Amino acid sequence: MSVERQSEKAYQHLRRQLIGRFLPPGTRLKETHWARTLRINRGDVRQALARLFAEGLIVKGEGKGFFVRDYSPKDTEEMLETRYLLEKGAAELVIERATKEDLRELEEIHSHMITMAQNEYEQGFDEADLRFHTVFVRSAHNDRLMEVYDHANIMLTGAGAGGLTGPAARENLLAVAEEHKRIIQAIRKKDLPALRELLQRK
Repeated sequence: MSVERQSEKAYQHLRRQLIGRFLPPGTRLKETHWARTLRINRGDVRQALARLFAEGLIVKGEGKGFFVRDYSPKDTEEMLETRYLLEKGAAELVIERATKEDLRELEEIHSHMITMAQNEYEQGFDEADLRFHTVFVRSAHNDRLMEVYDHANIMLTGAGAGGLTGPAARENLLAVAEEHKRIIQAIRKKDLPALRELLQRK
């Protein structure tokens, strides 16, 4: 694997961890740890961290090293607003342009969400949630919109188990998965008002 591809591998992996909020705020991102985890050299991890810092996804400590950024309630609220505005804008195009393959992929992700919910695997569920929304916007088949959505670096806003555990967590995750099923149904029915309402609730 080329140096460029190794650096990209580190970048994409760490970005998913950060966007999904799978790393606690304040966690130090140690080059040695990620180089060992991803089986690449530290230089590639360093390049990835520099790129993530430039994008505002991580912060520098007072000394050396990079750390997972913390987000205020205002940050989270604004990310929710941004996500809704972008997805609301995409909704009309999705209804017009989504292909059978797009819908099949959304249904496969929804099925995976159900499996994750039934097994109370919240991180797996959240990863599927992120993928669902990415595929949704991609289904608008507008490269510029997809680029804006990608570069917005919208964090997962905790739609999963909501801090619950056990059967209560499972039921909450299944309820969220049901909302995703309704999104797919609204696309199939070409029901734009219903789709936008679902996206706003989500």
